[in-house]
Amino acid sequence: MNNIQVVDSIVRETEKLFLDFYGDDETSFVFTADHDPDNTQTPLIAWGKGVRGPLPDSSPSSHDDFSQPWKLEHVLRRDVSQADIAPLMASLVGINWPVNSVGVLPDVDHSRAGFLDPRGGEEALAHAALVNTQVLLEHYRVKHARMRKLGSIEHSLREGRWIEARRQSAQLINTCLEGLRYLETYDRFLIRFIVIVAYVGWAAYTSIPLLPALDSPPVSAARIGLVDAFTLLTFFGSAMAFWIQNSPWTFYVYVAFPCYFWRVFYLRGIPALLRAISQSSFSSRQLCIYGLLVISLTPEHGGMRVSSS
Repeated sequence: MNNIQVVDSIVRETEKLFLDFYGDDETSFVFTADHDPDNTQTPLIAWGKGVRGPLPDSSPSSHDDFSQPWKLEHVLRRDVSQADIAPLMASLVGINWPVNSVGVLPDVDHSRAGFLDPRGGEEALAHAALVNTQVLLEHYRVKHARMRKLGSIEHSLREGRWIEARRQSAQLINTCLEGLRYLETYDRFLIRFIVIVAYVGWAAYTSIPLLPALDSPPVSAARIGLVDAFTLLTFFGSAMAFWIQNSPWTFYVYVAFPCYFWRVFYLRGIPALLRAISQSSFSSRQLCIYGLLVISLTPEHGGMRVSSS
C-alpha cells in the first residue's frame, strides 16, 4: 500500500509539472504499467484532453472480485488488451499509428464505452475506426491477398452514417485478427516442421563417415536418377508453393539444404547402414542407442532446438 501511495504522489507531481509548464488543459495522460509472467493484469487510467470522464457502472456490473477492493463499484470499468494502448495513445497525440501495431482502438466498438471524447464527436471516432481497420488490413495483406472490404466503410463515412461505419470497422477488424492468428500459426508450424526435417537430415548426413565404407557402388544409376528426380520435385514443388504465398527467400534455403542432406544419405548412408546392420550382432535396442548418439554428437551439441520467427 505504501508503494501505491508513493506512485500516486509521483503521478500527481508529474501532472502538475506538465500543467504548470504549458499553462493550459491540452495535455492527455495515460497511466499503465508492465506485468510479470504470473500476473498479466495491469492498470490503465487515462484522463485529460480528449479523454471522456468517468461513467456510471453498467448493469450487470463491470466489476469482479479483482476490482472489488478498489471501492469504485459506482464507476464503469472498461478492460482492454495491452496491444490496444498503442492506438489509443496515437489517437490522443494525433500521430501515425505504430507500424507493427495489432491493437484495436477501444472506441471502435460502438456498443461499448470507449476512452475518447474528441472534438469531432462521432465523425472523428468513425474516421479513427477506419484508420484502425486500414492498419490491421495492411498487416493481413502482407500475409495474404489483400481483402477489399473498405469500400462499404468509406461509403458509410461519405453518407454520414457514423455508427454504421464503426460497426463495419469492428467486424472487419475481427476478421483481420482471426486471419493474422491463422497465418502466424500456419507459418510457425511450417517452419518448425522444416527445421526438424533439416536437423535430422543434417544428423543423418554427418553420420555417413561413421558407417563402414562400401566396396561396390551402393545403388544403380537408375536408382540415382529416381532419387534425383524426387529431390528436384520436392524442392521445386515447395518453391512453387512458397512463390504463390509470397514467402520470404529464406524459406527456399530452408528446403534446399534438407533436400541435399537426405539425397546424399539415401544414396550413400542407407546402403552402408543396411550393410552394417546385416553384418553386426547388435540388437534393436543397441541400434536405437547408436542412432541417438549420432544425433547428439552433431555440431549442434545438445539435442534438438526448434525455434521460429
